[in-house]
Amino acid sequence: MFGLKIHIKGPTPRRIRKHLARIKKNAWEHIAAWWHRALLPKHFTRTAAARYRYRARSHGYNKRKKRLWGQVQPLVYTGISQRLSAVRDIRANSKRVRVVMQTRTLNRRPRGWPHTMAEELRRVVPSEARDFGRRLAVRLQQNIGKIKGYKKLRVTA
Repeated sequence: MFGLKIHIKGPTPRRIRKHLARIKKNAWEHIAAWWHRALLPKHFTRTAAARYRYRARSHGYNKRKKRLWGQVQPLVYTGISQRLSAVRDIRANSKRVRVVMQTRTLNRRPRGWPHTMAEELRRVVPSEARDFGRRLAVRLQQNIGKIKGYKKLRVTA
């Protein structure tokens, strides 16, 4: 998990406040859809364990998973959670966005772990966080330019 803040410099007349709120909501939805489409599938690859620093699974667990299901992908045992996470449910407003995934099995906390597997799924590396900020700022700037007669706002995220 990480946080992004939108800083918009310049006067915001009352006549564009509603437009601005709609533009922010649209930008948050765009960012969440991008994460879901481009970054979420990376969490289920074999390289994800090192990239996102997942806790190491025991040798016995990996051996059992390989024998029963024929694979050792991280965050995947039977594949149900991976399939359920493919369903996109994005809830946004002008201040924040949530991507809701109905993956109850990832909410389990294996014995002795300080976190759940869902927390591993939500991890973002610093390079991805920078991409979020850049994409958010670009999307906002593009949409602010579409407001009729108003292009004075400068966006940083």
